[in-house]
Amino acid sequence: MADLCGVRVLLLWAGIIGSANCPQAPPPPQCSYTVTPVKFGFDDFLNASEIRQIPPKGIPAKINATFPRNCNNLTADYTCQEKGTINDTKLESELEPFTEYSCTGQIKNNNVSINKNTKDIQFTIDCDITINRIKQHATSNSINLSWTTTSRKCPDLPSHPKLSYDCSCVPTSKSKPITYNTPSGGTCDVTGLEPFKDHTCKVQPKYNVRIVSEPKEVKQKTDIGVPDDIPSVSVMIPEHNVVKVTCTYPKRFNGPEKSYVAKLFYGSVLQKTLKNSKCEFEFKDLSYSTEYVVEVTAYNGHHFSKNPKKETTSTSYNSFIIRLVIFLVFTIITCVAVGVAVYKIFIWRRRESRNGGNEDIMLETTAIYANIPGPERQH
Repeated sequence: MADLCGVRVLLLWAGIIGSANCPQAPPPPQCSYTVTPVKFGFDDFLNASEIRQIPPKGIPAKINATFPRNCNNLTADYTCQEKGTINDTKLESELEPFTEYSCTGQIKNNNVSINKNTKDIQFTIDCDITINRIKQHATSNSINLSWTTTSRKCPDLPSHPKLSYDCSCVPTSKSKPITYNTPSGGTCDVTGLEPFKDHTCKVQPKYNVRIVSEPKEVKQKTDIGVPDDIPSVSVMIPEHNVVKVTCTYPKRFNGPEKSYVAKLFYGSVLQKTLKNSKCEFEFKDLSYSTEYVVEVTAYNGHHFSKNPKKETTSTSYNSFIIRLVIFLVFTIITCVAVGVAVYKIFIWRRRESRNGGNEDIMLETTAIYANIPGPERQH
């Protein structure tokens, strides 16, 4: 009877019958029983392998977890670790691009943990980087680049503090390029370049010092510069009134034209200017025995070399004139000497002729005086 009462009590508890009274039986002894509620947990029927996890495709990072049907109130909060690190967990909002992570989600029902986790999910957040609208400005020895950066998957990437850039130009510069980040991209200054030369420059994006995408290349030519100075000049005097100038020039013109300009000065006064594609000049019809200054510069069509190479030279005497003068002087001296000699001979002969006439006169006079008879004596 007691067993039957117990059954009735159970049926009453289950709601199958409305009363657990036993009217036909004598009053039963007092029943003593304990009802233990049964708790059904999600871990009894939720299979972690049935949870679909989609890794983030950009930043801010968000792992999308899809639970089985009829689990509408379930969510997952993820904690992640970077590959190669221990005890350094990060939330989804702290994940960085171009980094490999392993993440586990803690499952919650209506934001209450149910002591069950998702399977580990591993992924790398790959962000796209586009460098566009590169502006270029060049001087004779430098190139300046400025650009904007965009990312479709990671809109906040261009302003991320760990995003940086390297820039360089080929042929390489003598100094290290300097780059600056801007809110929308960056700028770069490349100095120490050679003038009037074609360069290929590139901008390389880097994240946390690692290369993360292909570089962006542009072509740029440096501006016209100043020709290098002429190292030495050779001056010769092939003729008495001719100056010949030559030079060797292993340097760079740094411009479109390659020519030389030679100037001839007498004192501070410019006498002649010559221009030639070769460093060879001849200054003709100059004054004899005169000192000149020769000045040679390189010219590229826009600029002269800064420091002209100067040399001083002198023309020589004209030997023909000297010989003519000597001949004339000798001739004059000879003529004078001959004239003097002739004159002396003339004088001497004249004197001799005069002396001979006087003797005849004297003899004739003597003879006259000798023939004069004396006076007669008178007796």
